[in-house]
Amino acid sequence: LIGLWLVPKYVCPSELGAVLALAQVGGVLGIPLAILMVPFEKFLNIFAVRAEYGKVKSLLRDALILVVLSIVVAYACSYFLMPHVYERMRVQEGLMTHLIVVSGVLATVSPLFLVAMQAAKKFRQLSILSALSAPVRLLALLIALPLRGLTGYFAGQVCADGFSMGYALLALKKTFLSNVKCVSYWPHWREIWRYTWPVIFLTISGRIQLTTEFFVVRHWLTDTES
Repeated sequence: LIGLWLVPKYVCPSELGAVLALAQVGGVLGIPLAILMVPFEKFLNIFAVRAEYGKVKSLLRDALILVVLSIVVAYACSYFLMPHVYERMRVQEGLMTHLIVVSGVLATVSPLFLVAMQAAKKFRQLSILSALSAPVRLLALLIALPLRGLTGYFAGQVCADGFSMGYALLALKKTFLSNVKCVSYWPHWREIWRYTWPVIFLTISGRIQLTTEFFVVRHWLTDTES
């Protein structure tokens, strides 16, 4: 419904081909965070199985800190990158840079909190979130797309991912957050590094590959063809 009807209806036809390409930009800006999330997800499960909830809380705390730092770094990079992106995508900037950066970071980190819900055996809450995610995304886009078109698309994505993270944090409050003291997981840094380094190149190459493919299509074809 969103991809087949809603987006084509409200996004200008000349900008429609840029939607997927611009959506990949946030993923590229969030590559460092994406690399870190791989071991975070793995070891969060390990610590939860061992009932080492203090280490789980430390991981979630550090993930939120990394979100803030990633947004700052991504903004700094976008200052130099995004003017060239908009020129090649043939779209106007507007407020999109802010939304693309935040959307990319939230989309990268939100799976960690879903993994945390699984580790905490919050299956009922996960089912509720699965049922609510699509209607919330649809509602957000129904509000945002008619107002701002292409910019509204990214505003809707931010709202949907923000809702998922907020819901997950509330679901995890009693298990991992309240009355649990943070315990350092740094004694496991060797294990974390051994698990992480093989996936670094895979993560980087995968994200760059997708972005390059969409950019080539949009840049070289006409607006109608794209």
